[in-house]
Amino acid sequence: MRKALAPFAPVEVWKDLAQKTASRWGCLFAVLSIASFVFPVLALLLLLGWAFGANDIANVGYAGVLTVIAAAVSGSGIRDDIRRRDTSDVGTARLLGLFHGVPSTLGLVLAVAAIVQGEAEGAIGIAGIALDAAVGWIPFFVYRPPAHAGTARWQRHLARLEQARDNMPEEERTRVVEDLQMAFRELEKRGLVPEQDLLRARQQQVGMLGIVMALREGLKSARD
Repeated sequence: MRKALAPFAPVEVWKDLAQKTASRWGCLFAVLSIASFVFPVLALLLLLGWAFGANDIANVGYAGVLTVIAAAVSGSGIRDDIRRRDTSDVGTARLLGLFHGVPSTLGLVLAVAAIVQGEAEGAIGIAGIALDAAVGWIPFFVYRPPAHAGTARWQRHLARLEQARDNMPEEERTRVVEDLQMAFRELEKRGLVPEQDLLRARQQQVGMLGIVMALREGLKSARD
């Protein structure tokens, strides 16, 4: 049931969960993540030095080393996020992708120009630059905005939730309903929720309360 509800959870819930379940290597990975955003910019600056005449030779090899490290770190994060892309923050993923895509794409253009003119050192480094550029633009093609009512993806999530609800043991279902009704009575007693909202909440089936009453931002319920 929890897995079926996951696609409808607010993005903030996933961020909080990630913070609470960070591995012991979390600090190291955080440092590497910051470095992965800096390295493509440093690589671009190296190539800009050649473009503006500060250097006679474009050090494509060194730029490639920096960008391939950045691509490896960022690619690892993207791989994990793809597994739960329906619950990922699309805007954040694409913004972070720009830190790789923009400088490495510009760097790729400069690297090609330097190689064509025979003024590049370590030409094989262009592979690393191209890889980081590709990694940077992946979020714009892989990550998808939240599903909206009526879409095939929304219907799949909803069908999965309904199946999980139908498979709940009767005792567990009864206990959940009783807990909810107790909470509704307490809210009504304290006057914390408008009467029409309480009436609407009491009419919802198990598992549908959060989807209908407090839907994740960017989603629109098919049950409204």
